[in-house]
Amino acid sequence: MTQDRRKKITLRSSFLPDVNANSENQTAFSRVENILTDDPVDAYAMGSRDFSTTDGSMYFLPENTEYLSIGYVSDSVAGADGTFEPPPTIDVVLEAGYTCYGLQLEFRSVAPQEFVVRTFYNGEAVEVYTVATPDLNAVLDEELQLFDRMEIIFTKSIPGSRVTLDKLHLGNVTDYDKLTLEVFTDGTVSPSDAVAQGAHILNTYLSAFVNFDPCAIVSNEVIDENDARINNILNTSVDVLELSVRSSNCLRRANINTLYDLTQKSEFDIAKERNFGKKSLLEIKEKLKEWGLSFNMKDYSTAKVPKHNLPQVEKDE
Repeated sequence: MTQDRRKKITLRSSFLPDVNANSENQTAFSRVENILTDDPVDAYAMGSRDFSTTDGSMYFLPENTEYLSIGYVSDSVAGADGTFEPPPTIDVVLEAGYTCYGLQLEFRSVAPQEFVVRTFYNGEAVEVYTVATPDLNAVLDEELQLFDRMEIIFTKSIPGSRVTLDKLHLGNVTDYDKLTLEVFTDGTVSPSDAVAQGAHILNTYLSAFVNFDPCAIVSNEVIDENDARINNILNTSVDVLELSVRSSNCLRRANINTLYDLTQKSEFDIAKERNFGKKSLLEIKEKLKEWGLSFNMKDYSTAKVPKHNLPQVEKDE
């Protein structure tokens, strides 16, 4: 939202237009379009170096072509020097121009050692970013200027490995720990006064959208009782979730001991822990859901004790 000297207000939407992904360098069982969905994806065990695991999260390739729903798997394999020939490339096309902050890629088991992101608008090059030694959850922490097409080119990896990408998120980087403002003025007003005036403008015009009844006040006694109930739940050990040994060990290594500790973490925080796979992440999400909880929680009003965890009352015969 901006306001000029004539008091004209301009609003810009930040919707994500329809997006398609394609690649001419993928295996027969690869499904690059699945990297843009929110649905979980499976994985096939392959000879790709350091990729396959025996934790039950991977499947054998079928003899027929009835493949499972998986993410992107490159056809090219990194050579002895770690480079690809040809380099795997994913082409992301948007139906309209889009400006967003951040790009996140979720790799499975093995992350490439380097990839390049190029953006275009109306056929003209806009920006180029090179990401070196990314994690399995790679984040490009940059503001991407207006673009309608993106190329992701994987240039290096571990020798003998393929590129295996499960998910691609545009503008979903929200794990910020600070807010940095760059303020430029013409000298007639100080930067701090300019920010204060901007905040006042936002507060004035957005107050029209605030719709609540200030008279609907709950008694302190009810609030205190509800707070106590929620606190008891949040202080409960994560052992109550009855997770698998693998998931429990991962949480213990991350020093996550209570339900509160767990719900303060984001999916990104959990997924980047060592030996923590998609299967474990989905298991924890389902268990938290039973308690009315989720990752990165701010409002705990939905917290509850599942019925199967409530104490059983014995009936007199």
